[in-house]
Amino acid sequence: MDRYGNNSRMLKQSSSAGKWAEFCLDMAMLFLAFVCAYRLKFDTGAIGDMDQHLPFFYFAAPVAGFAFYLNGIYRGQVIQMHILILKIAGSLFFSALAAAAFLFLTHATFFSRLLFGNFFLIASILVFFEKFLLRALKAFWFSRETAGKDVLIIGEGKKLDALLKNLTLTDGYESRFVRITKVMPFSQCTPDRLRAMLAENVVDEVYLAVSRSEAGRGSMSTGAICEFLEEYGKVVNVVINLDEEFRYSSINFTYIGALPVLVFSAQPVDPDLLLIKRLMDIAGALAGIVVTLVLLPFIAVAIKIDSPGSVFFVQQRIGQNGRRFKLYKFRTMKEDADAIKNELAALNMHEGPICKFENDPRITRAGSFLRRYSLDELPQFFNVLKGEMSLVGTRPPTPDEVRRYKIWHYRRISMRPGMTGLWQVSGRNRIKDFDKIVEMDIKYMSEWSLAGDIKIMLKTLVLLCQPEKSGAV
Repeated sequence: MDRYGNNSRMLKQSSSAGKWAEFCLDMAMLFLAFVCAYRLKFDTGAIGDMDQHLPFFYFAAPVAGFAFYLNGIYRGQVIQMHILILKIAGSLFFSALAAAAFLFLTHATFFSRLLFGNFFLIASILVFFEKFLLRALKAFWFSRETAGKDVLIIGEGKKLDALLKNLTLTDGYESRFVRITKVMPFSQCTPDRLRAMLAENVVDEVYLAVSRSEAGRGSMSTGAICEFLEEYGKVVNVVINLDEEFRYSSINFTYIGALPVLVFSAQPVDPDLLLIKRLMDIAGALAGIVVTLVLLPFIAVAIKIDSPGSVFFVQQRIGQNGRRFKLYKFRTMKEDADAIKNELAALNMHEGPICKFENDPRITRAGSFLRRYSLDELPQFFNVLKGEMSLVGTRPPTPDEVRRYKIWHYRRISMRPGMTGLWQVSGRNRIKDFDKIVEMDIKYMSEWSLAGDIKIMLKTLVLLCQPEKSGAV
């Protein structure tokens, strides 16, 4: 923590788990090259068993991996393909020289020079192919709408030119592939234009790059832009030095290419922790889907017997940073529930955009039972598996609710919504002021941790065993 109480640290540009996985894959390619090089010797009896040559591999492979590391292959930054090829070739050449010295010093007279040459030749081909395939897979993955990051760039002058050059240096930004939504000149940046831009487009992150000579020419200062975007909960990457104090949950230092950047974030950005959270979501979703499929026939029969209509209820909700998705639930209301919603406005038990009625007459008998034990939300495990929701997060609002938001309310949708959350386990039916709900959501995002998510999930299970009349979670 710094002297202002902000959580400031060096921001990792890519997942360490991903780097270790790539290293292990490199080692696997080297071992495959060793096996192939040995098999190319038709008369294997002339050079002995493979076990006799394993010491060479045990020495050469780690040396090659160390050389890859020294050449920045695992640094998490984009390397143009022709430069990457040179780095791999140089690393393997260094490994070959070291291996030759190793064989000479150990007097390994039994070793085959043909196997030695074949190994490094095949290793070069396999590692080149692996890197090419990884890039292709990464480009395919991040080309999906839900995988990459949509960014707004605000800037002026040489800093803007340098940022654009680094972001488009190769076919993708290494760990956070970006799609540029718009480049807004700093001098033309106004609150109204920013508000319209954020309302009309999906924006995950904002890049602010202003040359020192241009910093005083805008209608908004860099500090004012950061404060404005902080209300929306946007991740802001600042490519200039700022010393103002902000109320972001974390201020991190990182690099885009060779450019130093400060990242102001209102939600977690650690790639390793987010990867673990996503893996927890997938594991939990798969387990939940199994439970859902087991209970589906019984729930479907109960819904159909109780009232005519569909078994499932599908509703459009707002996800992370304004993404729209279809939320799945078991139907708990009559088919004409939406038609009579306005007639029940006086029964709304919440203050603000949330609309939830006390003793809602639209709820069926089967629906009341499903809500009491939160069984109606089981289909949302499919939303979690698709990546539209998380097991733990903030409640996903409807488009009508978002249209009634105050500016600072938008921060709550800057994180992926969840099936349960801090509000739900804190007695959601007792907290009726929407501003207090948003404050709880912001507290959850600001203090987010994996341990906190696990604690909320455990509390959710306890509440499910002790359901309230109107529903536990």
